[in-house]
Amino acid sequence: MRPDYYILETTGDRSENDAVFRYFQNFDVEIMNRTGSIALPRDSKITTA
Repeated sequence: MRPDYYILETTGDRSENDAVFRYFQNFDVEIMNRTGSIALPRDSKITTA
């Protein structure tokens, strides 16, 4: 990691993410990307100890 380069991930509904985007507009952000909804499969074979 470099002091001039960061990756930030946020989760939440649209209004929460919009608030994060608005906040970081003041920091000379070069790229912001919104991926949209994703789904992860639930694996029934996962066991807990």
